[in-house]
Amino acid sequence: LKGLAKKGIHFYLKNNVLKFFNTRGHYKKDNRDFDYRTDVLWIIDKDKWVVMEKNTVIRDSTSILRSAWVSLRFTDEFKQIKEAASEKQSYFYLEDREKGESKEIKCSNLSSLYNDLGQLIKITVSYNGEILLKSKTSQTIISSNLIDINFNGATGQITNISIPLPGQIESTGKTKFRIIAKKIKADYDSKGELKYCEGKDNVEFNIEEYEGESSIISYLIDKNLVVLEGENSRINNQGNTFNSSKFTIETEKKILTSQD
Repeated sequence: LKGLAKKGIHFYLKNNVLKFFNTRGHYKKDNRDFDYRTDVLWIIDKDKWVVMEKNTVIRDSTSILRSAWVSLRFTDEFKQIKEAASEKQSYFYLEDREKGESKEIKCSNLSSLYNDLGQLIKITVSYNGEILLKSKTSQTIISSNLIDINFNGATGQITNISIPLPGQIESTGKTKFRIIAKKIKADYDSKGELKYCEGKDNVEFNIEEYEGESSIISYLIDKNLVVLEGENSRINNQGNTFNSSKFTIETEKKILTSQD
């Protein structure tokens, strides 16, 4: 971590804490070069903790993080990052130009966890969260006040997403759908494509030409199959309304089945 503090430095000898003002600098991690700037930079050696306050920006050639407050916790001797967090007006963008993929996150609070190799394994998005995930074949928009995204550390691919509070997920591409529910979870395949989505409690949905409501929806995207469960399940299709406690929809064959 290298930089220039244009407005000076405070050194708290007793606690081995450094405080820099109006700082711009450079940081290198895993052969990636990051530039940063912040109004106030704290380095707390005892806890291997770096804090950036006010007007903070960290960027490299493929990513950017902006926030009013950023915290980075490291392993011994600041070798690997363990945790990262940002608060207040957080914005994060990451792209993989080779794969044609990007991730964009807007929220109040953002936190990240890393494994022992310094690889990202989890992101938690809190308060007014909006996520845009793009690939060559699809686009997914997710919104909620709490979203957990889990990653395969080695590949960087998303493995699953959990939304334990009311939220929405909308995807376009091979299959177009939107699910609103009190709880949502989504699973991805090894290529980073959605393969399964589930919503529970007060579910509203639009999938292809079908729309309706249910208590539980299970969408097996890789099998083109939708299962609805709940006493008040309802489906609208081409001007017709159907009610049942359980439906299955074979989206590719356009077959709707009631299992009452």
